[in-house]
Amino acid sequence: VLEEVLAPGEISALNRAVDYHFANYPQEWLKFDESLMETITALSSMSDFDFTIENPTTLDVLRELIGEEITFEEFEIIIRDPTTKARDLKGWHRDLIRDYDRRMEINYTSLIYYLTDVSASDHCFSIIPETHNRLVNLRPEEVVPGMEFDVVGPAGTAVIFHGRCIHAGRLKPNSRQRRSLHLYFDRSDRPRTTEWTKIP
Repeated sequence: VLEEVLAPGEISALNRAVDYHFANYPQEWLKFDESLMETITALSSMSDFDFTIENPTTLDVLRELIGEEITFEEFEIIIRDPTTKARDLKGWHRDLIRDYDRRMEINYTSLIYYLTDVSASDHCFSIIPETHNRLVNLRPEEVVPGMEFDVVGPAGTAVIFHGRCIHAGRLKPNSRQRRSLHLYFDRSDRPRTTEWTKIP
């Protein structure tokens, strides 16, 4: 977890860009339920988000983890609205490959930017540490309360984690709207991580 990765002016500009994209490209947003919306196509219509890919602070950390063969894979905007639901639609899961027996094929690294303040009473990203490595044999359905780490922090906070880690969106009953950017990175000498977007 890295704090103050985005400056206040950058956060404001990114939130304006999210508003603009949502208003002008509504057909590119997927609404899963009353609390979850996302889009994976914003980079094809706007350049406002480009600088988040090569943010010096996060890119230095990603290079340390992945190496100089690092390549950008996917960009996603997620909006989570207030809801009375107690559990996220996806629940505990690993991204990309849901088949438990193929979990070792998940090799990418994720970067999340919080565009809104996330307090203990707000929807947050929650992760089960070490489930990419030491606890890699844990199944999502075996997660029990107390194993999770909830990531809270002000707008501008960044989270970097191995894509094989079990994680979820943790819903809170009194939450404000939460906005976040989700970027995937991998190595250029491996097959593409994502096949459902034309970008990059």
